Amino acid sequence: MNYKGKAQLSYIIIAPAELEAEGDRFFKHQAEWVEKTHHRAGDKALLQYTVSKSIDGTGNIIYVLTEVYETVGTIAHSQNMPVRLWRRNGL
Repeated sequence: MNYKGKAQLSYIIIAPAELEAEGDRFFKHQAEWVEKTHHRAGDKALLQYTVSKSIDGTGNIIYVLTEVYETVGTIAHSQNMPVRLWRRNGL
């Protein structure tokens, strides 16, 4: 798919090998949450959400998270979503 003109975020997270299981759990839950909460059509659509994992030469775990959105404005909406949900639920 061509994402020219869309908004993309990429994060690189490097973790020590002993935190690999925790990182895997985090990204599994994150993907489930994203699936339940993010728009899939329209101006606020999340077009792509991927997490890849590899190991560097020293044994560290490298996670690369990529999100592609329909518009730049959706990035702020998405990044503020956890805060709004926490407040709504009294957390």
